[in-house]
Amino acid sequence: MAAAILLIIMGLNYLSNTRLKILTGISFGLLFYTYIFSWALAIGAMGLLLISFMVEKDWKKFKWLLTVLGLGLLVAFPYFINAWLFHKSVLSPDFWAKSVYLEKQNYLFVMLRCLALITGMILINRQWYFSAPRRLLIFLLFSATALPVISQIILGVNLEADHWIISVLGIYGTEKTNWRFSVISGQKRVVCMDG
Repeated sequence: MAAAILLIIMGLNYLSNTRLKILTGISFGLLFYTYIFSWALAIGAMGLLLISFMVEKDWKKFKWLLTVLGLGLLVAFPYFINAWLFHKSVLSPDFWAKSVYLEKQNYLFVMLRCLALITGMILINRQWYFSAPRRLLIFLLFSATALPVISQIILGVNLEADHWIISVLGIYGTEKTNWRFSVISGQKRVVCMDG
């Protein structure tokens, strides 16, 4: 997932690089063959980014990201065929009952922490919202905050996203916020610890 996000961020800075666009689309498509939360998170964040490009009327970045999404879905097409065939199989209900329809979890405190990080990142430096690559990171945090609850309410499934929120995006947001505070306060070195 990190490779796909880094390629998207690089691609938003180099829109005319066709090789980078193709590589980004392929890496996004390969997310579908990994963990369900990875591609659900990426689609949520990229969808929000597409909407923000439409609001800004930044059609070059909008078309670039739409092309990347299209390439990614093309790479993931065999995954969707396999998922549809599995859904039609006899084993499907048993699989869903034992692995996906787990107990409901309350992500309120994790959500509040991520929302506080998002708010802090924007308040510390408002340029976060005006830079498309940085906005993607904010949308990733927001998607990680909302996706578990939305999936439990609408789909009735638990994406087991808590470990992603806590161990990846929460720590990244905390580290980035600590770094920003150190830049503002003029400190030369900040030691951050991952828990």
